[in-house]
Amino acid sequence: MRYSLAEIQDIAQGAGIDRDTVAAAAAELRRTTQSTPWLIGGPTRFRADRTADAAVEPGAFADLVDAIRAETGLQGDAKQVFDTLEWTGQDVGGHVFVTVAPRDQRTRVSVSAARTDEAVLTGMLGAGTSAAALVTTIVLGNTAGLPPVVTAVLAVATAAGTMVGATRLLWRKKMRKWTRRANEIAEAIVARLTPR
Repeated sequence: MRYSLAEIQDIAQGAGIDRDTVAAAAAELRRTTQSTPWLIGGPTRFRADRTADAAVEPGAFADLVDAIRAETGLQGDAKQVFDTLEWTGQDVGGHVFVTVAPRDQRTRVSVSAARTDEAVLTGMLGAGTSAAALVTTIVLGNTAGLPPVVTAVLAVATAAGTMVGATRLLWRKKMRKWTRRANEIAEAIVARLTPR
């Protein structure tokens, strides 16, 4: 049975969850589903959110920027927007974004890693593996004396399967890495904010 967004909002409201929160979650799900590239079989954006039970003062942002740079290994650029710290760093594989937003007596930390360039590089590695599989299959088919049409069909099928399989296998490792890294960065910042 499928529910409409309005029906899900009604159910959530009965559980004390407001309608706007449900609508925002649904929009995020739609965006994530639409942005998953077919070839790599997984997302290219990774996010971690944490909350520290302490309010950071904007005057302490310089220390936080040092901590972010140490944790990411990237120089990055930082700016203050009202009472919020926004930091962006870039490497060859993509961007890392960090937002530190004090609210009341707490501080929300969001880390987002956009790894689109890394996904493209992974696809290129998959294509290289595919080309090697294509050549190998042609050589083996010719050596075995298979008809050229059979060899061509086998080569194309092997190359396509190898490209998808290799690319997805490589990207799964990258997804695990960036899911872990986003969480590690967020936790390191929260540890810096939490009074000892």
